[in-house]
Amino acid sequence: MFIATGTYRIERGEDTNDYGDGVDIPKQVFERIPLALTEKVRRQAGADNFTRERIVLGRGRPGVNISEGDRLFSEQTNEQFVVTVVNRDDGVPVMASDTTFECSRTTPDRKVAL
Repeated sequence: MFIATGTYRIERGEDTNDYGDGVDIPKQVFERIPLALTEKVRRQAGADNFTRERIVLGRGRPGVNISEGDRLFSEQTNEQFVVTVVNRDDGVPVMASDTTFECSRTTPDRKVAL
């Protein structure tokens, strides 16, 4: 069970331009979706040092319709995120677990913010 940290608008969509390149053409598919987002720092061991990576972990109700590549927009703070990984455990319906995902903070022009 999760406690939502806010409500989010979910957008998705892609098309190709005249050169055949993929271009984001986001269309709103859901709004007022309660999600819990938490920012963490992940340490990864390298050959001769540790690197730190800032990630955002998310959690939603079981069966929430969220996919890799979706864009999330906070309805309270206008922060923007892009979903990079979605983990689902579609076990027994009575014992369904929350949907978890990772995402990256983005800027209005859809570039990943470091």
